[in-house]
Amino acid sequence: MTARLKFVKYASLIVKIAAWIILLLGIFVGSLIASGAVHPPAQSAGNSRWLGFVVWAVYLFVFIFFYLVAKTADLVVQLFKGIDKE
Repeated sequence: MTARLKFVKYASLIVKIAAWIILLLGIFVGSLIASGAVHPPAQSAGNSRWLGFVVWAVYLFVFIFFYLVAKTADLVVQLFKGIDKE
């Protein structure tokens, strides 16, 4: 059982790191689009700034989803450790 808990613990850590990388990437890409430094090929120049805020929202949603999944895995590990002690 402890091997499975270690796997879940380390998988949770990896998912948290990936979530933070996704968030930082989203902030960077969204900022570039919102500032007008990069124009998406499928959009006109007028809509590209609003697209940056949409990119922020999408990446924020993905970050929150992955981070909550990782926190839930941490909670499961703590729960099983508590059950094993009893």
